[in-house]
Amino acid sequence: MNTQASNTESLQRNQSGMVSIMVTMILMIVMSLIVVGFAQVSRRNQRVALDRQLSTQAFYAAESGVNDAREFLDAYGKRVELRYPGAQANEPSASPDAPERTLSWKTNEGAVIIKRSGSNVFIMEGLPDGVDPFPLLTLLKQ
Repeated sequence: MNTQASNTESLQRNQSGMVSIMVTMILMIVMSLIVVGFAQVSRRNQRVALDRQLSTQAFYAAESGVNDAREFLDAYGKRVELRYPGAQANEPSASPDAPERTLSWKTNEGAVIIKRSGSNVFIMEGLPDGVDPFPLLTLLKQ
């Protein structure tokens, strides 16, 4: 009987060890899944933050380019007035923010025209009176 009782005790100890191993394995799997989930959420948040940062940089770069172009056109207009002291400025053809805008001056040496069409800017100086530059600008645009 003693051997039978010791066999039963030994079997119970082996089974309780097996249960402990199974519980530990299940807990390890659950913890691993939680860690993988948090890693994916963290990676997604990092990607969103990077996209937002790049978008902001692109916006400010574009805005800087627009400001530089406006400053250039303003400076060019002042240069025309300095270079041709008797220049008579014509009224702009549209508001400063319009997609197409033309600035022109009539000088002793001919007309000076700045035409902005979309992202293109055309500058022509010394055009004789009576010459229509717009067909030429259309040709240059193509």
